[in-house]
Amino acid sequence: MSNATSNDLFDTPCDNDYSLEMTRFIVQKILVPFITSIGFVGNLLCIIVLTHKSMVSSTNCYLTALAIFDISYLILSFTLSLKHYAVVKSLEAYTYWYPYARTFTDICSNVSVCLTVTFSLERLIAVCYPMKGRVICTPQRARFITLLVVTFAVISTFPEFFEMKTVRIKNNNTVVLKNTETDFAKTDAYKIFYYHYLVLTFTFLPFILLSTFNGILVRTVYSAMRIRKRMTNSYSSNKQNARRQAEQNRITIMLIGVVIVFLLCQSPNAALILYLTYLDSNDMLLTACEANNVKIAGNVVNMMVLINASINFILYSAMIEMPEKGKNKRKKSSEGETPRPKKTNKEQIQAINSRGLYRKNTIDSDSIIAAISNKSGMQPGIPYPTAMSTPMTNPAMHGLYPSGVKHSQMGATSKTGTRSKAGKSPMLI
Repeated sequence: MSNATSNDLFDTPCDNDYSLEMTRFIVQKILVPFITSIGFVGNLLCIIVLTHKSMVSSTNCYLTALAIFDISYLILSFTLSLKHYAVVKSLEAYTYWYPYARTFTDICSNVSVCLTVTFSLERLIAVCYPMKGRVICTPQRARFITLLVVTFAVISTFPEFFEMKTVRIKNNNTVVLKNTETDFAKTDAYKIFYYHYLVLTFTFLPFILLSTFNGILVRTVYSAMRIRKRMTNSYSSNKQNARRQAEQNRITIMLIGVVIVFLLCQSPNAALILYLTYLDSNDMLLTACEANNVKIAGNVVNMMVLINASINFILYSAMIEMPEKGKNKRKKSSEGETPRPKKTNKEQIQAINSRGLYRKNTIDSDSIIAAISNKSGMQPGIPYPTAMSTPMTNPAMHGLYPSGVKHSQMGATSKTGTRSKAGKSPMLI
């Protein structure tokens, strides 16, 4: 912020000099290290969880990339705040590093903005067009789009590397290092066209897009929740679809929260940039007190951007749900209870034969083995080594079937084990 008004400052003392020093002390020396530490640990944990093999999804790819660039932004911003320490500022290595650190910080910030817009658009497609979303929103495509976004942000911000240069200046028979603007940065083309391009591309356009996407998402999620509530009350058996829809809504609500936090934290920065752009376009100069007020505001809005990069992991945590191992498998027996031994195919054949569950006396063991094989996961048609080759008899005197009922009417199936129109299990009633 101070770079935009560096030519407008005066060395005359001002009434708000003390306020500026106190703001710098509180923000740069107390809050910045605290916020950076919390954000670094939180984003690092989110990266570890989101990169787990069971968490692979297109949304998580975008969130992982966003967390990586948020960590980078936090670290680089912390190095920039070290200039308020006299010991660090006097180091030649830090003087050479400062111009590059500032550009790298802007790159990370611009990438984060683009990623926020990208996953908002991805979520909009997934929610409003679910059938197309399953084809478009894939992890492979998300990685490719992330690479394109990072490349675009780096190329757009790359000219900032030529904004400043480090020179040696003699002062009272001593040579000191100082960072000054280059001739390239002083040209009208750079000040007017490139600066306005950055402001439009990474500030105002993302605000418009995110506000539009967020409004559509909020309306869509609200409508989906109302529909799901009616369907749940009408069809209690459709629990699986209800859970899937609830999961999608939870992810969407989390992303809406990320966008809202982004808009709240970035709005003051956008307002200050708009104000400085207005001053620059009208060649208006600032007094010393006004310049100090701009610097105070710059410290505050930069801290809010830092907060935005630090608290996203809280919203990620609301979405993250590690899948349980063996969730789709059968539940194991309770502790202390001896599980029942699983019967072999031969024992099942004998049990079925003894209960007289078959209508005809000519049902051979191959048909029974085919039915049991389909139930237990074996391939039908493969000979079972212990199967009997003689037809099995069915004690008709048990009276399990009424007279005159054909076997085909009792839900009989073919050897492939498919269910008949009667809806019965293969070969069993």
